[in-house]
Amino acid sequence: MSQTDQQVIAVVLESAEVSLISRWCDEGKLPAMQRLREQGVWCELTGPGYISSGCVWPSLCVGTNPAKHGIGFFHRELKNGTYRMIKKYADQVVGEYFWDSLAKAGHRVAILDAALTKPTPGMNGVILCDWGSEHPGWKQCSEPPELFADVSQRFGEHPLADWYQRRLHTVEEWRELSDKLIQGAQIRTDIFCAMIARSASRFALANYSEPHWAGHMCWHLHDPDHPEYDADLVAKVGDVILDSYRACDRGIAQIVERFPDANMVVLSLIGMGSHAGGEMLLPEILDRLGMAGKGPARNSPREPGGSRRALFGNTAATTQTIQRVEQVISPDLMRRVKNAVPERLWDTVTRGVLSVGTNWKNSIAFSVPGDNSGLIRINLKGREPKGKVEPGREFDAVCEQLITAFKELRDVSTGKPAVTDVYKLRDLLKGPLIDELPDLVVLWQRGVPISAVESERLGRIELEEFHKRPGGHWHTGFLMASGHHFKRGEVLPTANLLDVAPTMLALFDVEAPQEFDGEVMRGMLRV
Repeated sequence: MSQTDQQVIAVVLESAEVSLISRWCDEGKLPAMQRLREQGVWCELTGPGYISSGCVWPSLCVGTNPAKHGIGFFHRELKNGTYRMIKKYADQVVGEYFWDSLAKAGHRVAILDAALTKPTPGMNGVILCDWGSEHPGWKQCSEPPELFADVSQRFGEHPLADWYQRRLHTVEEWRELSDKLIQGAQIRTDIFCAMIARSASRFALANYSEPHWAGHMCWHLHDPDHPEYDADLVAKVGDVILDSYRACDRGIAQIVERFPDANMVVLSLIGMGSHAGGEMLLPEILDRLGMAGKGPARNSPREPGGSRRALFGNTAATTQTIQRVEQVISPDLMRRVKNAVPERLWDTVTRGVLSVGTNWKNSIAFSVPGDNSGLIRINLKGREPKGKVEPGREFDAVCEQLITAFKELRDVSTGKPAVTDVYKLRDLLKGPLIDELPDLVVLWQRGVPISAVESERLGRIELEEFHKRPGGHWHTGFLMASGHHFKRGEVLPTANLLDVAPTMLALFDVEAPQEFDGEVMRGMLRV
């Protein structure tokens, strides 16, 4: 299929919501993307994003499922074989980036800000890491090494480089955020075009993180049903999410104009919506099921008289630990401290705090942090240091009990089921690193803040929801593609994110590595 003079340029709109892209294309608000849809192919993408947002980038970049690449919610993961929380980095992703296969086959590549990746020394092309990432997973660097300094001198840093979890209060601050998102998308486009031209690349990929920032911080400025929606603020600031998508659309138009003969691919790996669900209820649910530990909690201070207490109240409530810390300590203060200490030290200490006061070692099952689903780990003998549950039949029985109990829960406010499904990952994913992941994934009803649930088995469980960000991830992405390689004007069945990597290789007649889990999306390709 490949022709040596053809280019493929891929743009990832990080966490762009598929329903908004589709609607705004139809309404003519995203003209560049609408032209790509009309002239090419379009499909929705599913994938392992039901586990967390953290696993989707490695799944794209190395073409394998999380049980092979070993990454779940990398921001806050349980270190396998311990009861300690850690952050994972790009060097802990197991697998080879698909663009390295292209580079080895003689096709020069250019990669900008692909999340949770690092440079391959001596690669056939150029890569810039974490220039403007929403969630850095490696240090700022490049290949060749001098590229990052060149880019920084010519283009500067990303306008949001120092906006660590900042809380905004005034109209002027919200307008400043909107302006910085738009500026960031434009600068990113300029950098990307310069990288493609400099490297004479045949394959190029850029990650636009601006939709990710906008979605988390500004969903309440878009969705009238959001509990924090402020019509007066929206009238003064506008829909920041739409504005950020439009900035990306202008960037895509600029790329198409600069490289008119290139095959264009635009995709999102995971979506965005109102930050909702019922994750904060998990510890109490597990407690009422008799799964939570009753003995002394890990590293807990002693009460007067000698007994132990959990530092943050609930001995299993890691989510509440995070929430309470963030309520007490302002993001501005955390940002100043973060900037004053080495990044790895910050990551180690802050993740270590999440383990203080837990009682996981005495539990049958416990919840671990996630972002769009509830994540549960079984305290398994032979895997956890103080495992309580035997592998095999007993493990399966505990999982089945939990699955049944969660499916019985109803949202008190609506009377409808609170949970759409519960996945046992060992039944869905195969790979040597399955123990790096949670055992069960609880899928909450989408877009519904759940503060109280009830069932005949457990009674009523209620806890006020707290989230520091208005927007949260959801599971579905999209892909559109236009150019010589692709069919024209077709809407295709839903594909899997794992299919993207082998398809990119197929465009250059490069065989996919045997360990890849996806298939070539032949339905979108011209024969």
